[in-house]
Amino acid sequence: MDFSYHPGIISSLFSVAIFVAGNPRSEIPETNFLDNYTTIIAQPRYNLLQTLIDFLNFRIFISPYILLICYYLGAIGLPIMGWLFMLWIKRKFWAASKIYDKSKQLSKEYIPLKIRISFFILFLFFFISMEIVWRMMFEFLIAYLQMWEALMELNSPPSFVKNNRL
Repeated sequence: MDFSYHPGIISSLFSVAIFVAGNPRSEIPETNFLDNYTTIIAQPRYNLLQTLIDFLNFRIFISPYILLICYYLGAIGLPIMGWLFMLWIKRKFWAASKIYDKSKQLSKEYIPLKIRISFFILFLFFFISMEIVWRMMFEFLIAYLQMWEALMELNSPPSFVKNNRL
């Protein structure tokens, strides 16, 4: 998973890594451990605040993470919930339970085993097809967000222009 959607968090972690590696920035004086420790603590708080502001201004998206959660809820949760809903209907409404039991008995009596197996295979085929279409739908949504991110990177100036190193 690409974590470029949260630049504040990544830059916070990067600033901690720079401090641990030797802190090449000259604007932070190295006087004692406590000063360096407060620098580490203060920097991520600012970046977390900036990340929150970016989130509220729609400069960063949480959609890819939410899309993954929704995909798994749909791919795994919906079939399980459908099965549990069917069991609930059978327990709640006696007529539905009687119809289910009678249709199950009649299908065993009058429908040959070969046809029942072919219906089961057809059901599996449609179920797998539904899962594939569900996956493709979420792949398109995630690809759209990745295209948006790539276009925003093309739109932003290069890093040497941002840092006034031209």
